[in-house]
Amino acid sequence: MLLVLYNMIDNKNLEGYLKIDPIRNGLDWINVNTYKISDIGQIEENLIGIYCWHMFPHITNKPVIKAYSSFFSDPRLNVEVKSKLRYNYSGSVKSHDSIDDELYENLNLELNGFQKYFQSLAFLITSPLYIGKSYDLSCRLNGHATALEKELGTLWSSTKNVLDDDNDDTQFAKRIATYLRENTNRDEHFSISNLFVRTYSFNNKENIEIAKVKKFISHTEKYFLRTLKPIISLR
Repeated sequence: MLLVLYNMIDNKNLEGYLKIDPIRNGLDWINVNTYKISDIGQIEENLIGIYCWHMFPHITNKPVIKAYSSFFSDPRLNVEVKSKLRYNYSGSVKSHDSIDDELYENLNLELNGFQKYFQSLAFLITSPLYIGKSYDLSCRLNGHATALEKELGTLWSSTKNVLDDDNDDTQFAKRIATYLRENTNRDEHFSISNLFVRTYSFNNKENIEIAKVKKFISHTEKYFLRTLKPIISLR
């Protein structure tokens, strides 16, 4: 079922997936596709648009879904407080888990149908780990995939950040790997196969000047970065 979901969200049947075109003729201007890392090589070249990396759980036992919820917790923040009396305080704060143990216990995931529904919902309704833009989605995401495969191949190794170069793809992979290491462990079954990417390429049906399209996509990325606040950002 999940393999079907990976392949069902493409431009050809997007309107059927949504049931309606939410904006009259709006789907004429956007191509939406979902890819596993192993399928990123299928992306067409020279597509301009936005992409979002996501994660979903492959299995649904209690430790795994608890770890999954931790991915979306507020980050730990470093704070410093100063008073007029020159007393200074510093430290870190982190929000409490909004999901208590009782909720986990009451969530019945023993039946196969419930498991598949939960997994599918986690695949379809998920906050982005990362939002980016590219003027060549194929080039950018193939770079991401290569860097991720190298970095996450040593996810549980004592050697961290094995990639030596300092380009954007490497920095992205290091951030993803670091986040996974900090929020899960080898027994919770999270790996590179839990990651997938959705692309939202601009369909330039009216041959708008490319420079204008690139400027629009750049500002669009900034808007959604600040609005949706993805978990991982290079900024």
